[in-house]
Amino acid sequence: MPAVLPQESLITLADPTSAAAEQFRRLRTNVQFADVDRPLRTLAVVSPQAGGGKSTIVANLAVAFAQAGKQVIVVDGDLVNPGQHLIFETANSAGLVSVLSGELPADLALVATPAPGVRLLPAGPPAPNPAQTLNSPRMDGLIAGLLEFADLLLFDTPAIASLADSALFAARLDGVLLVADSGQSRRGDLRSARDLLERVHAHVLGVALNHGHASRGLLGNLLTPA
Repeated sequence: MPAVLPQESLITLADPTSAAAEQFRRLRTNVQFADVDRPLRTLAVVSPQAGGGKSTIVANLAVAFAQAGKQVIVVDGDLVNPGQHLIFETANSAGLVSVLSGELPADLALVATPAPGVRLLPAGPPAPNPAQTLNSPRMDGLIAGLLEFADLLLFDTPAIASLADSALFAARLDGVLLVADSGQSRRGDLRSARDLLERVHAHVLGVALNHGHASRGLLGNLLTPA
C-alpha cells in the first residue's frame, strides 16, 4: 500500500480518484476474492506490532467497500491503542467496551461517519483488561447483532506484539488480513505473527504491505496477495 500522511488518512474519501485510493480498491478486490468458497462478512485486520498503519488501512478499506455498495461497520477492537475515532473524527466516550459491559445497546453505540455507508463502533472508555474484554463471551452475540445492520464488519484489532490474545479473537471471524510495514516489519516478526494466527486456526487471507515505497527486502517471501 502507498504511504499515507496523517492529514490524508482517509484518502479514499478525500481524493477517490487518486492513485492511493485505487490501491485500496485493489486491496478490496483482493480481499473479496481471496476465498470465493467462503463468505466474508467479518474481517479482522491485525499487525505484528503497533505503528504499521493498520488503522488507516481498516478505515480506507471500509470506505472502499462502501463505495462498492456495501453497508460497513468498523469496530475499533484495538483496546490497547484505539484510533478509529481519530481517523473518522468522531467521539469515543462510548463504544465497544460500553456494549460488552452491558452499559449500552450496540445500536445506540454506533456513530455515523463522514463516509456514506460506513458506521463506526468506537472502542469507548479504557478497558481494565483488554484481552478479557476482546474475547468476552458476549462478543459472539454482538457480532450477530451488528450483522443485522451491515453487510461487512471490519475489526481493527490490537497488534499481536501488544496483545497476543488478539490472534484468538481474529480466529472467531471469517477472515484475517495481516498488515506489514515495509519500513518496520521484520521477517521474524511477520513469521511469528502468521504462525500464531495459524496455530489458533485463524483464516489468514494474506498480507497487505503498507508504505510500499520503502524497501521490501525485509519481507522476502512472506509477502502474499491479500
